[in-house]
Amino acid sequence: TRTDYALRPGVSESWEKSGVISVYMTVDPDSIKKCDIRQSVDVCGHRFQDAYGNSDFYEIRGWVLFHRHDTLRYKKGVLLERNGEYILFRCPDMYREDTAEAFPKERHAGMSGFIARIDSRVLERDALYTVQPVLIRGRNKIYKGEDACQIRTI
Repeated sequence: TRTDYALRPGVSESWEKSGVISVYMTVDPDSIKKCDIRQSVDVCGHRFQDAYGNSDFYEIRGWVLFHRHDTLRYKKGVLLERNGEYILFRCPDMYREDTAEAFPKERHAGMSGFIARIDSRVLERDALYTVQPVLIRGRNKIYKGEDACQIRTI
């Protein structure tokens, strides 16, 4: 149920049917830069199934924007860290009317939403991961903020 942002009745969002992500890339810690990133993770947990037939995945959903930069110039991703190793999952964009209203001076703030549905088979079982939304520019420029959350796999 989508309750944390404005709905557009009768309009199917592309992210709703985006499926489960099983492709990721390992990341060199030197390519990650801390910046003035504004972010929030609204959902971070395991899902057994969704309405679109996806099953056994971790859903991470929220928004991320780079203060005083055009959000559309960056791809969104979720960075998971465990024992000093980083893995990156790219995410489809998700429109967020609440973010557009909260940051009216930020260019394209409404397009700051993201959703990652990560196949549970890709992550190590019974492990604790630090989760951060990130912005990606080019092939190896990853920007993150200060805030992070954690998820324990089952």
